Amino acid sequence: MSNDGKKNGMTNQETLFRKGLQHLEPFDPTDHTDVVRLYLNEGLAHDDGFADLFAERVRKLLKERRSLHWYGEVNPVGLIQAYADYLGVPHQDVEITSGSSESILMLALACFTENKRIAYPSPSYYLFEKCISLFSATGVPYAMPLPSDGYDARMRQALFAPAVMDSDIAIICNPNNPTGSVLPAAWIKEFLDIYQGTVIIDEAYQEFAEAMGVPSFVQETPKFPNLIVLRTMSKAFGAAGLRVGAIVAHPDIIYNLAKVRTYRMSIISQYLGEWMLTEQTDSMRRRVSETMRIKADWVARLKEIKGIEVFPTCTNFILMRHPKGPALAKYLLEKGGFAVRALSGGVLENTLRPSVPDEAHVGNFVQAVKDFTELNP
Repeated sequence: MSNDGKKNGMTNQETLFRKGLQHLEPFDPTDHTDVVRLYLNEGLAHDDGFADLFAERVRKLLKERRSLHWYGEVNPVGLIQAYADYLGVPHQDVEITSGSSESILMLALACFTENKRIAYPSPSYYLFEKCISLFSATGVPYAMPLPSDGYDARMRQALFAPAVMDSDIAIICNPNNPTGSVLPAAWIKEFLDIYQGTVIIDEAYQEFAEAMGVPSFVQETPKFPNLIVLRTMSKAFGAAGLRVGAIVAHPDIIYNLAKVRTYRMSIISQYLGEWMLTEQTDSMRRRVSETMRIKADWVARLKEIKGIEVFPTCTNFILMRHPKGPALAKYLLEKGGFAVRALSGGVLENTLRPSVPDEAHVGNFVQAVKDFTELNP
């Protein structure tokens, strides 16, 4: 190798990293800690009573098991059974992950290859497209329009398009992030009946959607050996800090995904995740109900503001639009103390995606939006 660090005319960095990295940017969101965080869909804060219970469980773990110096289980049997019981599926159909992000990465490691064509909704969660690029698979985006009060025929046309039907893997986000829209269950069932490839359904926001009458597909996995469903405790359970998720699929799929397992989850996450799934589900459902109640009032008040368009969502976040969307996001941060996600490109141009705030913050958020629109008629 020559002194200039080149080999065959290429630098070390050009040969070190896989080609799929070339056009990607690091995921590095600003960590806002001194404002109201509405940009990561984290869910409502837990009350003091939950905090006391949570702290007591941690003390019990450390005092009785004295196991913080242990690695977490690679195959946490108790947590798997708890998640399986919560979802109503056999434990053999469940793989535990560090949230949906690791679920997607595991699937990419095991399944995304250069010869695979992977259909995914556009827009959708950024990690799907990122993993497709990273592992040099061929992405087949299908358009996801902004949600309307009724089901949009364009959504069906996009899902059943020839390019999607001809793909090897089809990803469905139900509900979708960032649009908050859902596909009718009948359409998804029809798709499962005729699609020849593997279907991945991301149900990260399912508990909120279920409160609006949208069914889950986890219990369909025994009927469809080509179906994989992703779930997480980060949203409805308000446990984003624990990083606990699950993949639900046929046991043969779970067996092969287990080949890419690592020591990725702390023993505290395993222990507390199992506790929340067995003892805190009623509390979770009350928080979901409270979220949807606050959301309904919040949306009604925002819709009264001239220049603000609010789209219907089946999640713990809303999608809103103003002709000066980025400026509104900046104003909310600097004047209102609210960090929201500003979106752009295609159907998302000038949209914001704030998650439902605690009730105490609703009035201030609405007032900040009003103030902005009065300054920007």
